[in-house]
Amino acid sequence: MSIKFIHASDLHLDTPFEGLKILDPKISDMLKDASLTAWDRLIDLAISDEVDFVVLAGDIYDGRSRGVRARSRLLNGLRQLSEHSIKVFIVQGNHDPVDEGGLVPADQRLTDVYVFPPRTPGKVAFSTKDGDDVEVHGISYGTRSETEDLSKFLERPSHDSFSIALLHASVGGDPNHEPYSPTTTAKLESLGFDYYALGHIHTRQVVSADPYIVYSGNSQGLSPKPSELGLKGCYEVQVDKDQGPRLTFVQLGPVVFSHVKVDISDSDSLPEITDLISSAAEKFVSSEYLDTETAAVVLRVTLTGSLLGTRVEESSLIEELNDHLSDTRSEIPIFVTSIRFEHLIKDISNPFIATAAVSSLAALRANEAQLENRLIHESLEELITTPFAPVGAYARELLNDALILSELVQDVQSHVEALIQEQFQDNGQEKQT
Repeated sequence: MSIKFIHASDLHLDTPFEGLKILDPKISDMLKDASLTAWDRLIDLAISDEVDFVVLAGDIYDGRSRGVRARSRLLNGLRQLSEHSIKVFIVQGNHDPVDEGGLVPADQRLTDVYVFPPRTPGKVAFSTKDGDDVEVHGISYGTRSETEDLSKFLERPSHDSFSIALLHASVGGDPNHEPYSPTTTAKLESLGFDYYALGHIHTRQVVSADPYIVYSGNSQGLSPKPSELGLKGCYEVQVDKDQGPRLTFVQLGPVVFSHVKVDISDSDSLPEITDLISSAAEKFVSSEYLDTETAAVVLRVTLTGSLLGTRVEESSLIEELNDHLSDTRSEIPIFVTSIRFEHLIKDISNPFIATAAVSSLAALRANEAQLENRLIHESLEELITTPFAPVGAYARELLNDALILSELVQDVQSHVEALIQEQFQDNGQEKQT
């Protein structure tokens, strides 16, 4: 026995990209074609590696609107596979259910393309070019929301053939995806197939290796969400005599979404922070993606540590970063599209919170606890409206935490005295000069 096939899913051809606030025209163009490029790479892989067949586990399109570019590119790729006698097996998923239209137009040149029907046992038995017997079973979505376990509609496989169950399903649940066609590992194992080719979950994973229950993940990342990060592609599966399936991941998606964390505690100016983030981004991308088929990396940057004392807008920092990164010699283009701030240090020495301390000085000296608390609240409420969003979020967090507020009140007295002493020293130095 020697069988070779490709397992892919969730192509989302010509999909719009989500969660990207700021886009450079260069990356916009790359993203526009990324899902189609991934499909082209799959076709080239199947032909160059002379696979026996391809299984596509749902969500070929992104929704009811199936644009001309997506339909044209899908049809062209399927024709190429048919010309090379490579069979293609497809199930429709929640993004492209049967009741929203067919996937493949009537075309005499698509002699080896099979789309399985919904809620009806679908099975294709055939022999490969080397004479090995294969069965592919599949069930499509009839509607967008399939709440039943579709695996119950599958026929039992023959033990004389290598058998594949092709499903768009949710095994065990995933918080990042709707629980459509929910099933369990135990239920699938009981059906007796040799390989379960799954779609719907965008994170690549081998749920079980005996038998193989596998999510190939989507072929191109779609956003900065956790399930969309990292290299995306398909599995090339080799099945030899007396051996179980051997899986090889192959990258298809040209644009990679990723996250990087940068500690800015030692920086106190916008140029310093820009340099620090740029350097960290280049180092991260080089270590993770240099020897891959990545054409560009879209980064979400998370900043940790104390924030700089200068107010700065996220959009301004992103613009500075992308200008800086475009001038570097990085082998892979890097584009920052969002910045997040994590765990600001809960310390009264933070220059923004010092504003609340100074505002409370009179009340503290008068030792009027009620007035002291009210002034701190007022100062923090003012900070919430600052154009520097992370500071506003931090102030809101303080206001909603009674324990932190209590500690803040206790710390203000000593810190304010230090601020006053510093101010007097500075004024004295100015008078001397």
